[in-house]
Amino acid sequence: MTLPISGSFKVSSLIAKLGLQTGDLVTARVKSVLPDGRYRLILNKHAVIARSELVFKENQQIHARFARGKNGIYLHLLESRPLPARPDLAGGSAGTMFSAALIRAGLPLPDEIEGARRAALLRRAKGMRKRMARLYAELLAKGADPNAGFLEMVNQAFSKGGNGWRGRWPTPPKGRELSDEFRNADIDNDPLLDLLAYDSRGNNGWRFIRLKKILGDREIRMMWKIRKGLDPALALAIHDGKRNFEFLMEGLERTRMAVFSDSGTEINFRIWNSFRESLATLGIEVDNAILTLRDSDGFTPEEPVLAGSLKED
Repeated sequence: MTLPISGSFKVSSLIAKLGLQTGDLVTARVKSVLPDGRYRLILNKHAVIARSELVFKENQQIHARFARGKNGIYLHLLESRPLPARPDLAGGSAGTMFSAALIRAGLPLPDEIEGARRAALLRRAKGMRKRMARLYAELLAKGADPNAGFLEMVNQAFSKGGNGWRGRWPTPPKGRELSDEFRNADIDNDPLLDLLAYDSRGNNGWRFIRLKKILGDREIRMMWKIRKGLDPALALAIHDGKRNFEFLMEGLERTRMAVFSDSGTEINFRIWNSFRESLATLGIEVDNAILTLRDSDGFTPEEPVLAGSLKED
């Protein structure tokens, strides 16, 4: 993975069409904050996607020197006042964890007083801390301002099955069969999930599909979370009897998947490598280890730059 150097934006290669030369001085505006450390910038009346380890707010102006090299295209910052990469809101680790969740949901950071209020609410909500923080951020992005009880209720909605049983699988389904099930599945009309599907900012929201099956003597529950648009993502949660797995995938130019499980069952090394290699042929980079389920935020893979902000109390 290529990380941007400190004090710079690494910019999409589409910027090459603007005719800039190495050494040119430019002024850009942060139009919107995207997950995964990315920003949509307005540069010479054109929108470009850039990545930085620093944190900026919407409408912030930046001044930079354009540079083109073997490792990519960069905007080296000359004059800007970014926020610290890991802001420390009041409330200890609950605050820093929520800050990271806001950034990954594409939201600006609040002031100190509002940050303390949100961190206190997050501490009161019952559930795995990282996914509660991300769910809270996603609800805020939809224009909602939930209390702790409502946040818990939405979280529980994700653990339900579908709107009824949809038959049996005599054997584990092949890819085509599961794809057909997915396309024919009804979209859930759960009002709590509808709230998350709605986006007050006019962006593409999340789409949710749940499926419930019987395989042998086991109950299989599956939940797809799909975000379309310029910043697509996919989260698939599978409950297989006593085992739980989550597959979180994000990115268009560079697609990355993280896999999580709470099961003590060992995964065959050859099967795991075959799984990673088959997805690599599709341009999807799968993390080399299966992580514990408590490390999943339920929506997208963790950004390494923000990992230090996502610790439990």
